Amino acid sequence: MLSSLVARRIWRRKAQIWVRWISCDSCGIELQNQNGERAGFYRKPEYEWANTRQVRPKTLQDVKYILFGHDIHRLKDEGSGMDMLKSETRKSSVICKRCCDALHHNRYRMEEFADKTLEEVQSKIPRDSNVFHAVPLTDFPLHMNLAVLRASAYRTSLVLTKGDQITASKSLLQRKAPRFFKDFLKSRIGYDSNKIVAVAAKNGWNLQSLFSVLSNNSYLVGSANAGKSTLVNTLIKVYGGLKKRTETLQPTAVESSRSLAAQQTGVSHIPNLTRSIQAFEIGGKTVYDLPGYSERAEANARLDRLVERSLLERIRKTQLFKKSKLVKKSYCSVKGTQSKNCYTVSGIFYLIPPPGSINQVVNFIPGVERQYKCFERALEIAESCLKNSTEAPLKKYVGVQKPLTLKENFVRHIIPPFQGTIELAFKDIGYIQLKTTGKYEFHGLHEIWVPKDIEICVREPLERLINESYERFIETNGRKMACPVKREIISSTYPMSENEPNTLLKMEEMFLERTKNDIMARNMLKGDPMTLLGRLHDEPPNLFWFYRW
Repeated sequence: MLSSLVARRIWRRKAQIWVRWISCDSCGIELQNQNGERAGFYRKPEYEWANTRQVRPKTLQDVKYILFGHDIHRLKDEGSGMDMLKSETRKSSVICKRCCDALHHNRYRMEEFADKTLEEVQSKIPRDSNVFHAVPLTDFPLHMNLAVLRASAYRTSLVLTKGDQITASKSLLQRKAPRFFKDFLKSRIGYDSNKIVAVAAKNGWNLQSLFSVLSNNSYLVGSANAGKSTLVNTLIKVYGGLKKRTETLQPTAVESSRSLAAQQTGVSHIPNLTRSIQAFEIGGKTVYDLPGYSERAEANARLDRLVERSLLERIRKTQLFKKSKLVKKSYCSVKGTQSKNCYTVSGIFYLIPPPGSINQVVNFIPGVERQYKCFERALEIAESCLKNSTEAPLKKYVGVQKPLTLKENFVRHIIPPFQGTIELAFKDIGYIQLKTTGKYEFHGLHEIWVPKDIEICVREPLERLINESYERFIETNGRKMACPVKREIISSTYPMSENEPNTLLKMEEMFLERTKNDIMARNMLKGDPMTLLGRLHDEPPNLFWFYRW
């Protein structure tokens, strides 16, 4: 009888708490329990233990939602009824039905995770606020938005995330990277900032530097899956914090006795999980986690419709990235042939080196490497694997969906000429390193077939760039910038027709068109390009390299 009374009191207490708590702990949207078709729907806890008149769940899905969405499963670890009564001020995490299905059952529709524009996100930020633009280093500079950096209405700083995926050295993020990117932004786009921080939230690297520059009422802004929510959660774990109510832009705090899991923001491999602004008090400072925005209407081509869900989870779950990849840098040897031998990672893209070249590819994307005789043959095998059962021998090499078995859904990108090693960065996917080995000889241009609307860029290896530039900066006592000035170190690729025969000549035409308003970018264009490309240089000339911001 006593235990029944205790249980009922606990559930009544929890029901009162849930009525007061109005936003989803995962996505931040306002909760409602009136209409299951509207956003923010959740179920109120209607169950009382040891009560024969309890309302029973109607379906198995109702049971699962109550268990996962309201954290009832945690109660079994809290001891006897009397112990729970003593700790009745503890509050559980409440999440909406959409987030519960997506996070705990991997069941969701991408229509429920709509993209937001930058204007929609900025409308949540009061004028003259402190904005921290989150940009992942894995595919830098593809996530960097000049409209965010240059917004005159705010005081904007740059936060470089996912640093542990480009370097195994913590010191590189602490001292070298901020100096490099300060000079890079100043020399390339004329943006000068003293607040640039590079972090690795997963490993807790350099969080103290970020916390020191965070001021009260700081807003984290960035595209989907830039690492904002992960960064907030790690700061909470290190410095302590609590979630705040966000009915207004200047929220008031709720009780601080909620569990750590309930304090944190939702993190998932699903983009745009965060739907509304969420406020956190972290170490006495208020930090706002805003929804990710999309720069284009096509919303990064929705990788969920192109890549299998299991592979996409591995790509987006940064905790699965292994440090050994950066240390060992094991490579795959790829030879260029007349039949256009190609290299791929799970069918996401297809790299075709020029005939006669020998290349080394270091893969930092968590897929499976494979080589095929030609691009067309690779697509045939991918289509065959999707049609047949999962027992197909080559199925493990295919991690894409049906659209990426059709050549028409790819774009042929020509890579500008390079010497030494380069990195190819794919937005929201990762990067690979490419190096042509043996005695230097210009065999032609590399090409890579990438799905439509997937952004790609070329850069010199980021870790090496930062290290070498910083050493030069120290050796010259700051007289030389901690960033190369005489050559371009980042470039866009050159999309071309499949039938374009002379890719080098076409590239020159496209380069001249791109740089018609930036004559200084043509400093390497002197005389015949083949004369420049015909010999090895101490410093790579990076002919036709130009990045379109």
